Order: sequence, then C-alpha cells, then structure tokens
Amino acid sequence: MKYLNPQRYLFTWVALLMLLALEGCSVTPARVYQAAETPEQKAFAVYGTFVVYEEQAAVLVQDERVPAGFKSWIKSADARAKPLVDAMLEAALTVEQVRSDFAKGVTTLDKLVIVSMELDKWINRAVPAVEALVHAVKGAK
Repeated sequence: MKYLNPQRYLFTWVALLMLLALEGCSVTPARVYQAAETPEQKAFAVYGTFVVYEEQAAVLVQDERVPAGFKSWIKSADARAKPLVDAMLEAALTVEQVRSDFAKGVTTLDKLVIVSMELDKWINRAVPAVEALVHAVKGAK
C-alpha cells in the first residue's frame, strides 16, 4: 500500500486536522469530503478519516474494558472498509498520474474522464464503509 506524503496533500491533512481539533474527533468522511474540491482531495479526505478511526479501532480492540460485541463490530467494520479504502486510494493515485500525463499532453481527456469516473465509484463505495467504522468506534467508546 502506498502511503500519502503529508506535504503533498496539505489541503486534506489541514482540513482533517482542523475538524479533529474543532470537533473533538467527531469528524466523519462526509464532513471532510464536503470541504474537498477535486475527486482526489475527496478520496484523500476519506482516506485520512479512515486512518484516524482505524488507529482508534486498533486501540479499542486491545482494551479489555471494551465488550466483545463491540470489538467484533469494530473488526467487522474495519474488514469491510479497508479493501474499499485501499482500492479508492489506488484509483486516486491513478487519477493524479493521468491528470499529470494529460497536462503534459501524453494522454487524452477521455482517459482522464474515465479514471475520474472510476474514482467517483470507489469514493461512493468507501464513504458508507468508513462511516460504519466511525460509528462502530464511537459506539465502543
């Protein structure tokens, strides 16, 4: 899995950190997603939210005070979200590459439109799954 360089995606990380600070970790993919302007920013916003809550989930499933039912709920939500988020991230990186190639005149607008539409599909699949993980983590707290 390719990890994001925080300097490269400054908008996404700043938006995510601002929401975390202002709302005491009550950030959701939809809120960060709404602040994004490009499909890639939207994908990175969803990815960033997933990373934040997946880290919290990892702590909660190790906590003996968390009931087994909540741990199972968290694990299930994470297992469902992770492959969707991974595919969404790959699609975002592809769009970024094709957008760069288009700017250089190496590829066509049609190619950029196609990969952008594919990214939109992955975002639409990933957002509900990440929302479910957020809900599970919040429920276990």
